[in-house]
Amino acid sequence: MDRRTKRRQMVVSVVIAIFIYFGSSIVISRILSYQLWQQTTVEASKMLASANDIKDEIILSLTNLNILPFEQCSDENLLEMRKTLFRSQYIKDVGYFTDGDLVCTTGLGRLDVPFKDRTPPNFVTEDGIEYWSFENLIFFDQEHSALIARYNNYNVVVEPTTFGHLVSEDYEWEMFFNGNDQTYTWAGQEGVADEAKKEQPMSLMSPALVSVIKCNSYKRVCVAVKPKLLSRSEYPPLLFELTTLLSICFSVFAYLLVHKYFQVQWTPIKRVQRGLAANQFYCLYQPIVELKSGKIIGVEMLARFEDQYGALTPDEFIPLISQLNKTWQFTEQVMLKAMKETQPISHSEFKLSMNIYPQDIANGNVESLLTLDTFNGFPGKIMLEVTESEYLEGDGACNTLSQLQAKGVDIAIDDFGTGYSNLNQLRKINSQVLKIDRSFVIDVEDGAIRSSLIQHIVDIARAEKMLLVAEGVETSVQHQALAKMGIEYAQGWAFGRPMSYEKLVRLLNVE
Repeated sequence: MDRRTKRRQMVVSVVIAIFIYFGSSIVISRILSYQLWQQTTVEASKMLASANDIKDEIILSLTNLNILPFEQCSDENLLEMRKTLFRSQYIKDVGYFTDGDLVCTTGLGRLDVPFKDRTPPNFVTEDGIEYWSFENLIFFDQEHSALIARYNNYNVVVEPTTFGHLVSEDYEWEMFFNGNDQTYTWAGQEGVADEAKKEQPMSLMSPALVSVIKCNSYKRVCVAVKPKLLSRSEYPPLLFELTTLLSICFSVFAYLLVHKYFQVQWTPIKRVQRGLAANQFYCLYQPIVELKSGKIIGVEMLARFEDQYGALTPDEFIPLISQLNKTWQFTEQVMLKAMKETQPISHSEFKLSMNIYPQDIANGNVESLLTLDTFNGFPGKIMLEVTESEYLEGDGACNTLSQLQAKGVDIAIDDFGTGYSNLNQLRKINSQVLKIDRSFVIDVEDGAIRSSLIQHIVDIARAEKMLLVAEGVETSVQHQALAKMGIEYAQGWAFGRPMSYEKLVRLLNVE
């Protein structure tokens, strides 16, 4: 199966999976919305029936009380008031008025001082019944409120907590009157009706909040019921469990699909390919310091890569670039970036050291560097680092290096002594700089056998008239030991970690 077919199949699989996922989500959301709306409608219908019962009880009680022939709060009057209270399901207290003042109630009996309250009612119905919603009660020293309805000489009190059992605690609700182009709350939580009016029933965007408003035939007595969060509901229908299970299955399926997609399409080699195509590699710079003076005489450019999936280390992407046969494309990209970035701080004594693949020397690709305007206009000194390799044994590689050196490019042998080391090849290359690998430097403090080889490398460099750069210097002890050996330059964390161009500029300004 070729690459194009694999890609096409992957795209088709993803499209189908997305279609199934979103299509199923829409269907499930619609069903869930309907189930919630249906359950909420049942609750609203029960509450509206109770609201109508309360209204009818208020009207009947006040009508019957006002038929009584009493003109004062006599014992007979109080007895009839208490009989009305006893027969009522929702009414909690009955009061009697004389000249607009409350003179007795079934709860307090005759008041020593008539209660004068001239607060206007919240609304008045067509049959003359006045209503006060959330009115403070004298029975509780006005620390408790209730719905009060009054007609002529009598009033009745309906306590809001009476309605608490009418609907599940998993719902917010409000009982209200429509009158005089205004809504009057008389029980429940104020604002539920206003929120419910703003919502779109059976919304796919918010399936867990399906509100219902129901009114009686005259559109005067209404209730608004809104479910709380679905996870808190006491009534999760079987569909809820099924929906949850399906959602989990779809989520797992989507995860596995995406994971597989990343495994196939977003491997490091694919990321490197896209990075090269998009020119995403960037440059960091590590100072190269003269050990004797501590002065920064140049930098080594170190290529780095990072995309939305994270960073790849040089140990990861450098061999992949070689595997992709994109070595020169990569090298040219980062070289141009480095020369353009460091041009403002470069001068004739400033060295910009950059690594190059040996095969690009062997096949002559590096010669195209000499034709670049950026290279020819660069004010600093270019040094190309190359590791010893069989690629450098041919005459073609030597000719290429000679052309580079003729144009003022210094050649440095990188990681000398760690791999393919050959003294004859070293002389044939005729490099100007020898770089001592950090694996030798790290053991200097301990006096390990490996560190003793440094002096032999120094002797080789002196015999071949080459300068030395020690890599991986991390401590002042290493610094001093290397300086005593006569090594001219060094780089490492002791002088500065790889840094952005901006940080490099700040470091040079401080120096």
